[in-house]
Amino acid sequence: MNTDKTKTDAASAKQVALAELSQPTQKAISDPRKHPMVKAFRLLSDAERADLAAHAATELHRRFHEGQRIDVIFYLICCCVASERHWDTAHRFLECILEQSGDPNLFREIALSLLEISDSEISGPSSRLPLAETALVLLTEYGLMLANQEGRSSLDHKGASHVVEYISTSLLARSNVNSTAMRISLIHFLTRCKPEKQSTIQLHRVISRFGNTLLEDLLRAFFDDKKKVNAAFFFLVEHLHAFLSASPSLATMTHDVLKHHMLKYPAEFPSFLASYCEWAPKDRESLTLAMRHIALLYKSALDVNQRPLSEAMSRVLIKVLEDIRGNDPEALAEHLTMTLNLIGAGQATTPNRQMMLQDVVLELQALGGDLRAAQRVISMSRAKRSKDQMLKPAKVGDKPSPLESMLQLAS
Repeated sequence: MNTDKTKTDAASAKQVALAELSQPTQKAISDPRKHPMVKAFRLLSDAERADLAAHAATELHRRFHEGQRIDVIFYLICCCVASERHWDTAHRFLECILEQSGDPNLFREIALSLLEISDSEISGPSSRLPLAETALVLLTEYGLMLANQEGRSSLDHKGASHVVEYISTSLLARSNVNSTAMRISLIHFLTRCKPEKQSTIQLHRVISRFGNTLLEDLLRAFFDDKKKVNAAFFFLVEHLHAFLSASPSLATMTHDVLKHHMLKYPAEFPSFLASYCEWAPKDRESLTLAMRHIALLYKSALDVNQRPLSEAMSRVLIKVLEDIRGNDPEALAEHLTMTLNLIGAGQATTPNRQMMLQDVVLELQALGGDLRAAQRVISMSRAKRSKDQMLKPAKVGDKPSPLESMLQLAS
């Protein structure tokens, strides 16, 4: 009996949702979560939500070709996706739009509609902010889909590239808005666009403008807010490289923020960095950047005479050099020399500092020699440490969707 009622409710909900899409009205409602479309959406299965996304894309194309407004379709989809945090529906909706048309005029109209929803909701009551943030996620993901379609579909690439540029320009024009969501969208979009000179310049400008504040917020969220740990961690995994590889002044700014949090959270920071190194890209450029900054952070820990922190940071440093050896053995010697210079291994130093450096220098030198000898030296060095001293990477969960990251970090 209950099963039959559930099926009836789901069928009725689907009819309500389809009816709302066929004759949509952007109803003035204080809380989008109470919209009839949202109430119906909650009762649908994942498969039914995918079908609804495809139907919404079809309705959007129909309305566009008939000269009707399409922003109401986006409003309804954003309400549903924001309420249930259901990224699969949003992604399927965007895919269906691209599958059904290659019209650059439609592309631009879509971007304009999402910007209008975001602009109208971002300064509204807190209950409406997820709607604005969802619109921003859809906008950036749609722009990236267009940017990544080149050479792989029948899209009008010239028209599509103009829309990608329009999205970039529109987000940049809003970069002074005091909104974490807007800043996250800009960083996410510019770091994932094709690495053209103009987009790189734009990225460096926005990092210069608010990168320090955003980085502080992300690290604070990781260390102090259990609800935001995963979103903050994976955002850093994907985007910290852009901060570190920017201009020397921006790289220095980034390093100073990392150093501040290392000294503020000496027990937790090495574990964060160890997890970051596990998840971060393993190409030569990324590993070299990580090695340089970790070596300098280790040196800072030595300089303030924090032995437990220094030992933990040294283990992160050794692990990165082991990754470099595994990735590009021929580059190891150069990186070892660079590391020894960065940590000041050959400089006159206090006995206490020299004692803390001794085992690390030995391990570094062993890495550049015979592999078996290196393993013996490193094993002996590690055997000296108690189990309590062994570095454990920070616990992180599953990687969140772009929507979940936005809704967590911007809240």
